[in-house]
Amino acid sequence: YQRLEGQIDALNGDLEAMQARGEDVTTWKLGKLERFRSLQEQVEAELNRYGAVAADGIEEGVREAVAAAQSHAKAIAQAALPGVGPVDAQIMQRWQALNPVAVETMLGFTAADSPLMQMMTKQLGPTVAKTVGDKLVAGIALGYSPRKTARLFREGMGEGLTWALRTARTSQLYAYREASRASYLANQEIVPRWTWRSARQQRTCMACLAQDGKTFPVSERLNDHHNGRCAMVPVTVTYKELGRNVPELPPVLPESGEGWFRQQP
Repeated sequence: YQRLEGQIDALNGDLEAMQARGEDVTTWKLGKLERFRSLQEQVEAELNRYGAVAADGIEEGVREAVAAAQSHAKAIAQAALPGVGPVDAQIMQRWQALNPVAVETMLGFTAADSPLMQMMTKQLGPTVAKTVGDKLVAGIALGYSPRKTARLFREGMGEGLTWALRTARTSQLYAYREASRASYLANQEIVPRWTWRSARQQRTCMACLAQDGKTFPVSERLNDHHNGRCAMVPVTVTYKELGRNVPELPPVLPESGEGWFRQQP
């Protein structure tokens, strides 16, 4: 954006000069300006450069999320067992650890030809360039001053950053959940199911609250939306299901999201 500020200032200079000459600055005339077309091309070039850097950051974040999930899944599953230490330890000796690199490859969405990486490296630039151009054209059509139009340019450029940050966050959380689920799939005799948990906060969406508390087989993924913060809580087998004649307390069923919501003011 800083590298392009000079371009938008020069375009504003052209628009002000046209106004000073008494010309109507129409969207048609804007589209014909060489400086406007050049600005769009520069926006696309800059965002393509940024997209490549962002893609590397997303790939690194996904790799860290997968490694963390592999490390955490075993500990979380053990914590979910009925709680007789020696018996839990015997059960967890059967835990099958997965290779994080293999899990990352299985997920596949950081591969160079994946839709996510294609969007970051090939479509982000053209998409934001069109957004910026549309905002500038709209500003002219609405009779905005060049300075106000310049603010539209800044907002349009910022959409690229917003989209990249949202995508990075969503990708890392998705990778963490799916890597965790891969561990549960490999250890279905210990973790056959998982329970949906939402954040239960003011900005938690109603769809997530409606799912909160429902239990699913580990073969089913948690299909969350962008910026979703929901999590899978592993549901482990009971000692009785494992053929262990060990006294255990009945599992405490957590309150559902709907039940929680009905208690709010």
